[in-house]
Amino acid sequence: MAAAQMKHVRVHSSTISPFDQSESVSKSMKDYNKSSSTQLGIIKRGLDNIAIAVPNLPQNQGCLQVVDFGCSQGKNSIFVINNLLDEMQLSFKYIKAINKLTVYHVDLPDNDFDGLRDCLIDPNISYLNHNLVKSRNIDVKVECVGKTYYDQILDNNSVDMAFCYSSLHWMPEYTSTPYGLAYDSKYEDYSLTEWFTEMSDRYLAKWLGLRFSELKQYGVISFNIMTYSDCSNWINPSWKRVFQKRSLNYLDFAKVYIPIYMRSTSSIRRVLDNLKDQFKILSRRSESVTLNLPRSGIRSVFFNQIMVGLSKYPEYFKTEASKQQFYYEFEAELFKDSEIINTNNSFEWVVLQKL
Repeated sequence: MAAAQMKHVRVHSSTISPFDQSESVSKSMKDYNKSSSTQLGIIKRGLDNIAIAVPNLPQNQGCLQVVDFGCSQGKNSIFVINNLLDEMQLSFKYIKAINKLTVYHVDLPDNDFDGLRDCLIDPNISYLNHNLVKSRNIDVKVECVGKTYYDQILDNNSVDMAFCYSSLHWMPEYTSTPYGLAYDSKYEDYSLTEWFTEMSDRYLAKWLGLRFSELKQYGVISFNIMTYSDCSNWINPSWKRVFQKRSLNYLDFAKVYIPIYMRSTSSIRRVLDNLKDQFKILSRRSESVTLNLPRSGIRSVFFNQIMVGLSKYPEYFKTEASKQQFYYEFEAELFKDSEIINTNNSFEWVVLQKL
């Protein structure tokens, strides 16, 4: 890995290609640190979750263990940890007690953890330079883990605080549909909606069950879940038009997809109700927001996903250049009317405490 001077930062796996990453059908982002301002805007809307979490953290014994699930290339993940430290500065019991901090940054094996290292080196954004860390001489250890978060990552009863922001709508499993790149329940396809609902409920329950195992008693987890997006309104028509211009049928390329699914609020409630003996709900709220997506932001999210999908059709896309050309034609179709796509979205923001 680069940046060898950061000896206290350990990366537990070598970054692999999105084409070789088989733990999830979702693929990691491309150049995300340069194109993550939209997600940062979402995260900033959820800072109240951190303020709710800190006073409810378990009794501190001098060492705090924090994990961010879905850290991507690190810039926004580091922002979240900085805000956690900001809140901790306001809490006398943490200023007094903490002397060691371990931060786990977790994402898929094809994630660029070198990008995260670069952020940690940057004195302008790194939490290693946070006032609380410096003034209390806190010993900070950073662990980067390339693994799906649908496996257990950390030891039982070891985590004080966990985060997962703007990640849980990406599914580890998906199925082809006749509707284009992304499925939405608005298509009113009963059998497909039933399949996606069962699948997404099952993985959310599994994810929370794993986090329950990892959290200490009274440990806290903060996350958001996208419950609505109108993205299929502009993704799918553009995708179909690209094939039409090439006199191809998009249905013949159904193995290419964006594996996102918006869980309904009732689905989230159903999963949480089934876990009421394991978690206390400290906060749960809904919020709608209009996001402005630039071309670079779309590319960071879609590029690897579509390139991997097109690789399943070597008879049509024989070279890397041919796949890239097709992706850029799709991107041009998306942005033919404007350099910004305005999209309406809704999120559930949740803070849970392990009982």
